[in-house]
Order: sequence, then C-alpha cells, then structure tokens
Amino acid sequence: MAALVYALAVIAGTLTAQRFLPHEEARPAVAAALLHKPLKGPPAHPSTPPPTAHEHAQQTPARPSAEDWPMHRYSATRTGAPPSFAAVTPQSVERLAERWRSDLGASMSAPAVAAAGRIYAPADGGTLLALDLATGHVAWRYQTGAPLVFSPAVAAGRVLFTTSDGRLCALDATTGRRLWSRTAGYGASSPVVQEADRAADTRIYLGTAHGTIEALDLDGQLTWTFMAKGPVESSPALAGHTLYVGSNDRHIYALDARTGKLQWSVATSAGVSATPVVTRDTVYVGSQDATMYALNATTGSTLWTHRTNGSIRSSAAVGSQTGHESVYVGSDDGTLYAFDAIDGHTEWKRSFTNPVVSSPALAGGLVYLGADDSVAALDARTGQTRWTRQLAGPATASPALTHGSVITGSGRVLYAFALHAAEVTANEVVRPPNTAGHRP
Repeated sequence: MAALVYALAVIAGTLTAQRFLPHEEARPAVAAALLHKPLKGPPAHPSTPPPTAHEHAQQTPARPSAEDWPMHRYSATRTGAPPSFAAVTPQSVERLAERWRSDLGASMSAPAVAAAGRIYAPADGGTLLALDLATGHVAWRYQTGAPLVFSPAVAAGRVLFTTSDGRLCALDATTGRRLWSRTAGYGASSPVVQEADRAADTRIYLGTAHGTIEALDLDGQLTWTFMAKGPVESSPALAGHTLYVGSNDRHIYALDARTGKLQWSVATSAGVSATPVVTRDTVYVGSQDATMYALNATTGSTLWTHRTNGSIRSSAAVGSQTGHESVYVGSDDGTLYAFDAIDGHTEWKRSFTNPVVSSPALAGGLVYLGADDSVAALDARTGQTRWTRQLAGPATASPALTHGSVITGSGRVLYAFALHAAEVTANEVVRPPNTAGHRP
C-alpha cells in the first residue's frame, strides 16, 4: 500500500519551476522506510566513518551570510526577497551583464542555491554540482543514482537534498563527501533548516510522499512526525517556532516546530503544492484551486483570497519594495500577478506565453523572473520590463539573488549576471568575470 501511495505522489510540476520527474518506487527496505529508520550507505571514504553532528560542527564553516541564498526561496520564511541585494536598482539594472555561463552536462532539474562562495545546482540524471560563484567552475560533482527534483538546502557545512527514490541525503558542502542518507518516501519536498547555536539542536523539516511532515536532526535521526491525509509536495516554511506547509489532502497546516503538534489547519478546494511564505504575521500560499490565500499566521483565519484563471504552483515573493508590502506570484494562466499584501487587490499583472511556474525573486524595487525563454527584471511598482536577457532555451530555474549576481538556468546551462565591480556598493561583492569560461 505504501508503494502505491508513493507512486501516486507524482505531479505535473511544482510552484518553483522545479520540474517533477517520475517518482520511482523506494526500493531500499520499504519496511524500514515506513518505520522511519535511517538507512546509512557506505561513506565515500570507507576507512573514515561519517562524523556526528557534534564532530562535524568542529569543522563547519560559518552560517550563511545575508548575501547568500542557502535554501529554496532564500530563507526559512521563503519570502524570495533578500534584504542585502541592493546594488542592482531600477536605474542600474540595464547594465547587468553576463559574468559567466557553465555547462552542467545535463539540464537543470531544480533551482540552484548559493552559500559560502559556492553554487549548488541539481541536474538531470541525479547529479548535484558545486560551482565556484566567482567563475562558474565546477568544484565537485556528486552522482545520486536517482533524479533530484527539488532545490537543496545548505546549513552547518552540509548540503541537504532529496531524491526521487525517496532519500534525504547530506553531503559535506566543501568536499561533496557523503555524510549520511535516509530513506522514507522523501523527494516530494525541499528541506527547510532551522540552525541553532549548537549543531545538535539544528533541525531539518520536510514533507514526504507518504503524507508525513517530519523533523530530523543533523545526523538524519527523526525527532517527530505529523501525518497528513495525502502526499506533501509543498516545501515547508518556518517562522519562529511554527512550521507552515501545504498538502495534496487539500489543507494548509501550521505545526509546532518543536513537537509537531497541530496548531491549525485550513481547507482548500484542491491540493496545495506551493510553498507558503510567512511575513508580518501573515501566511501567503497559492493552491491548485487557482486561489491565492492570505491567512493569519497565529490563528489560520482568512484575511483575503484572490482567484486567478489557473492553478498556482509558483512560490510567491513578498516584500516592501514599493512603499508598502506586495505579493508577487505566477499562475498557470500565464500571468505574473502583483497583489496588495493587506487586502489582496491586484496592483498589476503581466502576461506571458506559457504558464508561470517559475518563482519570482524580489530586491531593490525589482521583480526577477524566468519566463518563456528569458530572464527578466520587472519594475516592482508597475510591472514594466527594466531588463531582459534571452536564454539558450526555456527558463527552467527560478532566479537566485546572491552577492550581487542573478543566478538562473536554461536547459543544461547555468548563468550568472552581475554589474561590473566598480558599480557595486561596499556591501555587495561581485567577483571578476570568468575569462576562461564560455562566452555568449
């Protein structure tokens, strides 16, 4: 029965422009997966056992800075709006230029993340690549043996990611060495991490195709589990001690992040695969019922809803870029919407040829979006195009904004666009272009 439920977890796409590949049935010890027992494979160097969270903490680099993009939608609250990306403005954005491009060897299968001078990009065929942010050169590759369909997360010196055969894996972020893996129906959700002062107190949260929402420690040990009534293809958001996540059982849940206890739930009229966004005591999340929901983060009461003409699989970007807070989200009706965050009225909308499943990013009065075969920066107040660049093919990855660079992908090519170093403020660092790399 578990295998049947897992197989039914396949969906056509996700809110983050992370393409779903067909899930494969979890093969390694289904009984252990149902009991949530970690299955640890052999380390990359058999003579050296994987370190514990305490041991690994001694060689762990500093936490990601505000200029990094270490997990899906930038941070645990999933706003897609980094506060430190200030060098690029509506006046300077037209001077964004390609710094480098890198051939990944296979098409990107999910948006990249960035931390500590590295970019981590999933590619078709089950490859996770670590690239130098300054040059685009590949530092290491890790072959998972199964497709990766969601963005990884970087925390405590580890790269955490799920695979379509049900595994959650942890690698050393510097070397790519495998630390552990755990099989329990994962692969349908991108992890969110709550880092603590002590590595032993750090927690990883994610959903599974079996319909559970789980909390684990840095060694992959389960600390609690909550059972929903359908596959969890939404990536959780975390604010304070509350975890927010949607499910294909047509509900949005708020759970106590310390215990997994249900705080509230809200019913929708279709499944929720979109990632919630939490800001100013409000949760914003789209549903496949073509509705954008704004909910009180404490009680779950509905503040407003707004219908579109298509399912919402895109993650929203939320921020105060226009003098007041706005919500930017794409719909399968081929439209990017800007809603007023307080009452939900439409401020503007932009139409594209294809469904907008890419998730926008927001900074410096600009909305960055991959749509059709281009990456673009739109004026956050009006929706007018301020900058655009055609890519090698359809935009397959939502943009990440990190250290003055716009990172996005098309097919097997990963791009970095940035201003020239002389135009960057002291708080934004852009490395020299990769003179040895590929050029347009």
